[in-house]
Amino acid sequence: MANEIILHPSNKTNEIDWIALHTKGKIQREAGHRGFQDMELRADGKSFLRVTMELAELELQYCIAAFPHVGGLLLTPAKPIKSGHTACRALGASVRKDFVSLKAYLPPRDDGVKEDLISPPLSAKDALAILKDWLVYLQAPETTGWRLTRDTDLIFPGKAMIPREQKLVLVGSETQRFLSFSRQDVMTAASDLIHGQLQSVEVTFMKHALWIRGTAPAASGERFVVEAAHPDYPNAVYTAEMPPEEAFMWLTEYPCGGFLPEWETVRQET
Repeated sequence: MANEIILHPSNKTNEIDWIALHTKGKIQREAGHRGFQDMELRADGKSFLRVTMELAELELQYCIAAFPHVGGLLLTPAKPIKSGHTACRALGASVRKDFVSLKAYLPPRDDGVKEDLISPPLSAKDALAILKDWLVYLQAPETTGWRLTRDTDLIFPGKAMIPREQKLVLVGSETQRFLSFSRQDVMTAASDLIHGQLQSVEVTFMKHALWIRGTAPAASGERFVVEAAHPDYPNAVYTAEMPPEEAFMWLTEYPCGGFLPEWETVRQET
C-alpha cells in the first residue's frame, strides 16, 4: 500500500508531517496528470476525475486509519461495466474495524428498485486487487457468494417520506423520538452513543423486518450491548456484547443492509 503517514488535526506539524503532506500531494498531482479519465473517485468528501491505482490505494489507507470517522470510497466508471448478464454502475469500498467490504451497484430494476451486491469480509490486500481490476482493466468483480441487498437510499428515504413503521429513539439526558430520519442521522446517533453522549440508540423499520438497539456500558470496563431482530424471524431478538467500534458498525450498517451478523455467535431471546 502507499507509504502515507496519516495526519490528525490535533498533531503539530513536524518534519514527518511535511513528508506525509508532500507524498499525498504528489500522488494527487500525478493522478491529475496521468490518471485514468474514464473513472471518478469519491472519498472523504472529495472527488477526483482522474484516478491512478496509487491514489485509490492511498484513499483506502486513509479510510482504514480514520475508521470510524471516514466510511470508504466509491469508483464510478463513465459507462457501466458488464458482468455476465448484468452491468455494474459503480464499485464502493467500506471500511470496518478489521476488514473491507465491497459493494457493486447494479442498474435499477424495471420497477425502479435499486439493488446492490455486498462482498464477504475482505482483507485490504484482496479488496485492492479487486479495485485494481475495476480501475485498470475495467473488469467487474466475480460476485459469486456476494449478498444481494437493496440500496440504502430506499431503506432510508428522504425526510419528506415518512414510513408508518419507522422510528429512531435516542436516550440521553432525555428521550427523543423521530419518525423521519436519514442514514446520516443514524450515523450521528451511533457516534454519540460510543462517545458517551447517549445511553442507547434504537432503530425500528419493520417494513424491512428490522429492529436494532445499542446500549452503552453501565460501568467502566464493560462492553456495549446490541440487540437485533433477525430479518427472517422478527419475533426473535438476538443479543451480543461488543467493543464500541463494532457497536458502531452494527448500528450504521445492519439497518441499511451493509452486512448480516453471524447469528450463531449471538444469544437468542424470544
